[in-house]
Amino acid sequence: YLTNSRLYAFIEAADPTQSFFDLSLVLDEPVEELVSMATYLQSWGLSQIVSIIYSHSCYRVHEMAPLSPNSRLSRIFDVVVLSKIHRTDSPDSEEKVQQSCRLPFILALFNGQRSMLEVMELMPEILKDWALDAVVFLLRYHMLTPVNKYVINYRNLPATGTQLTQESDPRH
Repeated sequence: YLTNSRLYAFIEAADPTQSFFDLSLVLDEPVEELVSMATYLQSWGLSQIVSIIYSHSCYRVHEMAPLSPNSRLSRIFDVVVLSKIHRTDSPDSEEKVQQSCRLPFILALFNGQRSMLEVMELMPEILKDWALDAVVFLLRYHMLTPVNKYVINYRNLPATGTQLTQESDPRH
């Protein structure tokens, strides 16, 4: 049974750097329940389920991403992400923001499928505190595509129905 307080607690705790398992521990909720809530929010158009953002996560610019500084999404980026910088920094930082924190510049940082760590090293100091917000924005509007893929090597796993022991566990 989904109550408003549980849903609000989930929304407050949701963070793209945490897995459903991590959130399950924080909220003392079953993982299945959190996945269900996230799926409902996504179906209502209120959220998006994305891969966890790690420092080693790699992204590339989506081929349909608008690269023009005058595009609609570029203007939205300015309002959403850059307004946070303007509220916290001094007026003399305006020129730095104008030149180095616009959407085309930020997208260029992801050229060549760079990891978040590499992008953070290249990012202007003024934007580093807001880097996660910028990446979430870019993922939300499908301007970045995750590159990370994981492979499970089934050859090293025991046959179905076999009980794992210390000796048969492929991790040891």
